[in-house]
Parts: sequence; structure tokens; C-alpha cells
Amino acid sequence: MKDLTQRQKEILEAILAEFMVKAGPVGSRTIARKYAFDLSPATIRGVMADLEDMGFLTQPHTSAGRVPTNLGFQYYVKSLMQTRNLSPEDRQEIRRQFQRVRKDLENLLRETSRILSRFSRYTGMVWSPRHQETGVFRSIDFFPVDPRNILALVVYPHGMVRTRMIPVEKKLEPAELVRVSEFLNREFSGLPPEELREKLEQKVEEGIWEFLITEALGLKDAGPDEGEVYIEGQLNIIDLPDFSDRDRLREILRTLEEKRNVIQLLNQILKQEGMRVFIGVDEMFRELKGVSLVAAVYGAGEAPWGSLGVLGPTRMDYSRIIPLVEYTSQLVSDMLIQN
Repeated sequence: MKDLTQRQKEILEAILAEFMVKAGPVGSRTIARKYAFDLSPATIRGVMADLEDMGFLTQPHTSAGRVPTNLGFQYYVKSLMQTRNLSPEDRQEIRRQFQRVRKDLENLLRETSRILSRFSRYTGMVWSPRHQETGVFRSIDFFPVDPRNILALVVYPHGMVRTRMIPVEKKLEPAELVRVSEFLNREFSGLPPEELREKLEQKVEEGIWEFLITEALGLKDAGPDEGEVYIEGQLNIIDLPDFSDRDRLREILRTLEEKRNVIQLLNQILKQEGMRVFIGVDEMFRELKGVSLVAAVYGAGEAPWGSLGVLGPTRMDYSRIIPLVEYTSQLVSDMLIQN
């Protein structure tokens, strides 16, 4: 990435600050009036033209001001941005909201997406790959809820709990459910997914026991690498000026409705540790033009368990969103370790 002079950096940062607020082209007169550069509008226009030639700005219309490009935002995040810490009040509130769900894996991850959405005011996303949720369980118990539904309670070695409601065609007696649980815990507890599947085929004939086991562990779901996606706040972007084009907005919402699309986005961060900022995810999905993703991994151990992030307009305030995602991922990881 090209290096900039101090003057170019200051004017680019000023344009970015204005664009993040107004979501529209920024003119030289605005910069000259609002920022103490002691430069004429003509001089600022010259610097803006240079930044445009370098790929950091673009001019949507000949009579309009400039808007930052993806490259301009990338330079800002890497070289100009000063990250703000979350306030003590926000940290305390996030921890408080996690307290009531810390033992239940599914509710923990669902609440994580809600927290990311609520505090960012954009879209919160969490992905838990299937390999974290199938096999390698510590214990399973089944409880009759009513004649047509069985509750499966799965405890994983790290202490987290996952519940699944399993619909059945006929009533099952508690004694039979106890026998299924005892058999499962004796024969399959602690087995990795592939070994579990193989042993399941050998030991269990097709029928109600096989159905309960498969449903409880999610073995019949889309595949070992898909898992669960929790997404909250898709509608937060509806009223943003960035997406005033209704056709474009529909394309974005339709893309986010597809589970595999969200997984493809969050899988990018799972391949690398630490924080990642994807500015302009339309490189992966053309329908997501003008959209960026701030994401991080979470987990309890050396290998990441999954990834989480905030999806919003490219002009989002990265200095605020990055520490939110970073703190949330660390908090989720700490809870998993403690449990």
C-alpha cells in the first residue's frame, strides 16, 4: 500500500470522518471550513485529486465531492485509526447479559449475536461449526416433555450444555428413554465424530433409538463443517442512507438469509487467528457491495471453536466496532474456558 505525506493523511482522515457521519460525497469547502488545516479549498482539491489518482478516493459525479474507496478505508484502519476502548459501563452491561446464559452453549452463542447487534447497531453474527457440536459429548439425557416431544440434554467435555427438542410420532416411556441414555453414555461418550458415526452404524439398527441419537447429536444436519449460525439485527441496516436503494437492500437481506453465505463469510476468519477486518466483502459476494465485516475467533483451547463478528456499512466506525468484537470474543472464550 502506498505511503502518504502528512498532509495527505490528514485530509484523507478528515474526509473519512465526514463520510462516516453523512454517508455522502465530501467537498473541499467542507474540509476547509470544518478542519484547521489553514489551507484553501483549491489546495485541498489538489490533494483530493492526488488521493483519487492513488486509489484512496473516488468521485461519483464530476460536480460532486469525493467518497473513500475500499482502499481508503483499509489505509485508515491500518495506519490512521485510533481504537477506542469500550466504556466500563458497556463492559459491565455485556458481562451482565451473558450471566444468565453462560452454561448453555446454544443460548450463549445466540445471546452473543444479540449483544453484537445491540451494541454495534448493525448485524451481529456467530458461527459454531458442526464439528464443535457433534460427537465428543460427555453425557446425554432424554426427558419426556409431552407425548409428542422429547428434550435431549447434551453435556460436552468443556462443561457447556446444549438442548434439542425432538418431535416423535408416539409417546415414549421414561424407562425407555433412560435405557437409550445409558446405552449412549456407555458406548459413545468421548468418541470423535467419525468414530462415533462408524460405531453407530455397527451397534444401532434403524428405528427410534437411532432417530433419537441422530437428532440429539445433530448428525443428520447439513454436514460436519456447517454447524449453527446465529444472526441478529439484519433489519438494522434498513434505515441507513447507505442502502436507500431498495433493490440493493433486498439483495443484501436475501444474501444474509442463506446460511451457507454467512458461513462462507465467517469461515474466512476461522482460517486465521486474531481480529480481521474485511472491508468490501463484495469481493466474496457481489450482492454485498458497500458492506464490511469485523470478525474474530472464539474458543477454549489452542484451536478456535468458531467465529463471530459485526456486519455493517463500509463507513462503519471501526474504532468503536473493533474493540466491541474483540472484547466479546474474549469474553465468550473466557466463559468457555471457565466452564
